[in-house]
Amino acid sequence: MRRAPTRGRSPRHPWRGGVLAVLVALVLAGAAWGDTTPSAPSAPGPAAPGAAPAAPPAGRWEERGTARLDVLDKVDARTTHVQIRAGASTAVASLTIAVRSCVVRPPDMPADAAAWLDITDSHGGAPPFHGWIFAAEPWIGMYQHPVYSVRLTACQ
Repeated sequence: MRRAPTRGRSPRHPWRGGVLAVLVALVLAGAAWGDTTPSAPSAPGPAAPGAAPAAPPAGRWEERGTARLDVLDKVDARTTHVQIRAGASTAVASLTIAVRSCVVRPPDMPADAAAWLDITDSHGGAPPFHGWIFAAEPWIGMYQHPVYSVRLTACQ
């Protein structure tokens, strides 16, 4: 059985020529625009323990006295709601959570809250966390732990 001619395309990969042309065009377009490598976000990351908390980025922030946190136990799917005063610490399961600062944006800006937290695990195995956690953007400063997830819900 004989196949029909394919007009310059490979019978096994009829899309190969079109994809190759698009890839070449994208590479040439990138070279014309210069370096298109995405830059790292300028979000604050975990800091060294004992380091003074720097102000959260971008804009004015107002101090508040208490942080409301949700601590999720990923194994039991149980959430513990805690309120911790700025300058104090509390134990939740094997975690010790200390709040060093809690701030909110003023009413004329988009709503958000941020808290500088020091989180350690008495069982070890997970690195300690020292840094800002944001209520509206929890992925910016995130405590990575195999069992617990800590989220800021508000500063009051």
